[in-house]
Parts: sequence; structure tokens; C-alpha cells
Amino acid sequence: MKSIILIILFITVNLTVGAIQNDPEYLNLKNKTNHEIADSAAEACLVFVQHLIEHGQKEDSISYYINKAESLFKDTRNKKGLVNISIYRANRAIRLGNYNSADSLIEDIDINKYPDLKVGFLNAKARIHLSKNELEKSLESFLEASIIMEEMQDSLKLSKLFNNIAVLFGILRQFDKELIYRHKAIQYANGNKNLVVKAQLLNNLATSFGKKELIDSCLKYTNLALRLAKKAKSNVITGQSYNILAGTNIVLDDYDNAILYADSAIQILNEPKDIQIMSSAYQYLTQAYLGKEDLNKALKYAKQALEFNLKFGRVNSVESCYERLYEIYKLKGDYKAALQYMEKMNQIGDSIYKIETSEKINQLELEYQQLNQEKTILEKDKENLLQKERIYYGSIIFLTFLVIATIIVLTLIRKHSLARRKALSFEQKLLRSQLNPHFIFNALGAVQTYIMKSKPMESASYLSKFAKLMRNILENSRVEYISLEEEIETLENYVALQQLRMKDKFVFHLDHSSIQDISDIKVPPMLIQPFVENAIEHGFQDINYIGNLNVVYTIKEEFLNIKVEDNGAGENKAIKDPNHKSRSTQIISERLFQIYGSRAKFQIFPGTEKGYCVQINLPL
Repeated sequence: MKSIILIILFITVNLTVGAIQNDPEYLNLKNKTNHEIADSAAEACLVFVQHLIEHGQKEDSISYYINKAESLFKDTRNKKGLVNISIYRANRAIRLGNYNSADSLIEDIDINKYPDLKVGFLNAKARIHLSKNELEKSLESFLEASIIMEEMQDSLKLSKLFNNIAVLFGILRQFDKELIYRHKAIQYANGNKNLVVKAQLLNNLATSFGKKELIDSCLKYTNLALRLAKKAKSNVITGQSYNILAGTNIVLDDYDNAILYADSAIQILNEPKDIQIMSSAYQYLTQAYLGKEDLNKALKYAKQALEFNLKFGRVNSVESCYERLYEIYKLKGDYKAALQYMEKMNQIGDSIYKIETSEKINQLELEYQQLNQEKTILEKDKENLLQKERIYYGSIIFLTFLVIATIIVLTLIRKHSLARRKALSFEQKLLRSQLNPHFIFNALGAVQTYIMKSKPMESASYLSKFAKLMRNILENSRVEYISLEEEIETLENYVALQQLRMKDKFVFHLDHSSIQDISDIKVPPMLIQPFVENAIEHGFQDINYIGNLNVVYTIKEEFLNIKVEDNGAGENKAIKDPNHKSRSTQIISERLFQIYGSRAKFQIFPGTEKGYCVQINLPL
């Protein structure tokens, strides 16, 4: 059925575009209806372009339909359509590895004029920043796009977003977090029927398992992806699956199968439709022949891989090629050539992830120096005096390089620590972006209730409390910790607003009497607000009795214990919908882990009467 629809779409695009462009009076058309037909034809072209991309069709065909759409938009002077064309061209350039070209295509776009194009624009910007290792800028663009997509409830685009965030954590070598976001991406894609996207995400998940050397999981998800890719007839994703299987077989020392899969990946892509796949295939052939100790063939494919990546300006892959060439020349005994490629690799590489690089340089320099010493000694007829001088100067050089290497290692350790702290900062920003909009939306809904009922006094009171609450939230959002006194004040203000909105629906008790000075204790802002909100909005919504909401703060054995308990209908709702997973629970768990590590404890269990009880233990 899907194929029939796509064929009809293809015919419609060509007939419509042809009919319009063959009309001799087309360029002078001022009739609105004709303009709308032309714009619709252009939009149909772009839909068809997306289909071609997902199914790995030739770049010539993709370029042809983008040009057709651009021509139609120019004829109708559709500025928004032309901006969309620029974004399409930028994403195509990114797919081909031409990041500078992509950047120039969108750098002058004022995207605020076209809010419905903003997601595609932000994703392109984020991927360009990612290519430059500008990780903070990349994450900021991803987060801005995520807020828009959450409002649109676009699960497919959200899955792609989480996949891109996984890439970011992969660059930071945070492989556990990379796996978390790979799984999130697949969860969002599960409700979509797009086989190509699912296959791509499964391949990415398999790659992440491969980085952690979990071979069985890697093979499992790669084979799942391969079946979906073949069913969808996507050459690009099929080639990617073959590449992953090639890499996995190298890990298993099955070099013949690795060569077979890498060759298959190259053969299925007769042109460089996906730069990353082609680059990886050549490098896997290099590694496989290295494993078979066929250094000549390994050198041949390593040079092909280098030429390929230099042509398309893939900096990270060029660095990897230099490393393979260094290994091959070292095994061949050509230390001079090996040293040249090691130096080239270090000029490109961001060494914060490669602490061992300085040790390789030191060892290679030592081997090269020793080789020169041996040649000199043979040429001078092994003269004892000269031999002692060589050993003496060699020792000085060795000690010098040892000192330099020590300094480099200490510097790299410091940079690695800074990078890790930055990664944790990124994760905190991500969690806050998910928490705050959800809370503000519900609070604004409460304000709207009184305004719609035309109650001026209640509305004024409610807005006054709401303004104070917003001020507290804005002030607290700038800091990592606030005093327990400020946290309690904000919480009491929020509950008071809810009690005004839901009159006589529930009673609230807050007890911190066992703590002497609540102003001395520091806690993360808005820590338990999501659970209080869940109890009020969901637990007390449909009950026919008075709800009880109790919050108790105590201190025991150097821990601040927080207990939130309600007697709402939450447990019954969970039984009716066992598949529901609380978003606030996930966010709080991740947030506590980022701040306190494994020292903080967090539990949710049924309450003593009804509802739920939340228990949080924070180290002081």
C-alpha cells in the first residue's frame, strides 16, 4: 500500500510540475490559485526528497527534486519555501560530510520569522556544532529543538533528537549515557511505522554495545536492523549493518567474514551516498588485513580510506586513518614513516580523550633513536668512545622525553576531568529543560481557571501568589542548591495555589519540627514538587473523599529524609494502566544521580491507606 502511494506521489509531482512549467504564461501568473498549485507541487517534491533520502536513492535524484522545488518557490516568490530549501540543502551537505558548506547555507537565516521550520534548522545547527566538537553549543541547539518537539508531540523527531544526544555523549566517551539515550530514541520510534528510522536506530544501539564490547547484544540488534533495512529496501542502512558486522567479526578474529561484510557494504553503495559508511568500510578492510598480517593489502586500503576522507574533509576519520598508517608502517619497520603519521594524527586529534598518545610518541621516538644509533655504530666500526657518547646523549634524550611525556599526561588528565564535568553540566541542563516547562504549564492552567470564571478577587489573589511563585522559581533556577527554608516556602506557596483552585478537595500537612535550623541545610531546588503535583493533579482528581497530603522532613544518621505521602487514587490508576511510566520519577532519579551519585536513595511504594509514599534520602 505504501509503495502504491509513493508511486502516485511521484507521478503527481512530475505531472504537476511539468504542467506548470510548460505553460507559456506561467512566469507572469499572478493568480493566487495557480501560486498555491505551484507551492503544493514544490512541497510534494520535498516530501519525495525525504522518501529518497530514507531509502538511500542516488544523490543525483535527490538534488534534481530539490532543484525542482527551489525553481517553483522562486517563481512564486515564496520566501519561506526558499528558506526551507536552504535547510534541506544544509542537511544534505551534512549527510555528505560538507559541514562548512552546510554552515554557509543557513548562517544568515533569521529562523524566528519561520517558527514551523525551526526544528530542522536547529538540528542542522546542532550537527554542525557537533562536527566542530563545539559540544555545549550543540547540546543547546538540541535542547531548544526538543522543547518545540515536545509541544508538537512529534515522537519520530524526538527519537532522532535523543539519537543525536547519544552521539554527543559518545564523543565524550560517556558510553553508559550514550546507551541510555540510544534506548530512549528507540522507545520514541516504536510507535512509528518508518522501518528505515527504526533500522537506523537499532544499528546505532548495536554500535554503542560494540563500544562496550558486549558482542552478543551488538550482533542481536545489528541483525534486527538488517532485516528491517532489507524489508524497507534501504541500501544505506543495509550497508551500515554490514559495516557493523564487519567490525564485530574483527573483534571475534574472524577476518575473512569481516572482509566479506566490508566488501558487501562497498558494493551495495555504488557511489558515496553515506560518507560515514564508505569510510568505515575501507577502514574495516584495513583492520581485517592487518589481522591476517597482510601488510601490503592493509596499506592499500588504509591509503584508500585516507584519500576518501581527505576528499570529503572528515577530520575525525582522517585522524583514524593516520593511526592505522602509523600501525602498519611500525609493523613494517619503517619507523620514520610511522613517526610522520603519528605527528599528523596528533596535529588533528583532540588529545583530551587519548592520554596514551604521549606514551606512543615517546616509545616511537625511542625506537627511532635506537635504530639511528645502531646504524651510526655500524658505520663507525663500533668505536667504543663514540658508542659511549651515543649512549650518553641517548640517555639525555630519553630522560628529556620522559619529562615531557609526564607533563603531557598530567595536562591530559586535567583536560579529561574538565570534559567530564562539562558532560555532567550538559546532563543537568537537559533534565531541567524537561522539568520546568511541565510545572509552569500546570500552574498557568490554574490561573486560567479563575480568570475564565470571572472572579476578580480570587483571580487577583491567585495571580499575586502565582507571581511570587514565579519569582522564586526564576531565582532558584540560577543556582544548584537552595536552603531547605526556601524550598519549603516555594512548596507551601505552590500547594496554597492548588488549594485555592481545588477548594475542599484536600488538606496539606508539612512537618519539619525535628530539624533545628532549616536555613542551614542545602537541597536542589524543586526537588519534590513533581511528586506533590502528581498527588494533587492525578491522585486527588477523581476521589469522592477528602485527600490528605503529608510532607515530613527529618534528619537521621547524616541524611536528610523526605517523605511525601498521599491517600489519593494513584495506586488504582497504576493498576488500570500498568504500562504507564512516570516521567517525573525518571527525571528525579537521573537528577539525584548526577548531583549525589549513588549516595542518594529514592523509593516509591504504596501508601499506608491509599495512594503512594515517596521516600528520598539525601546525604548532608
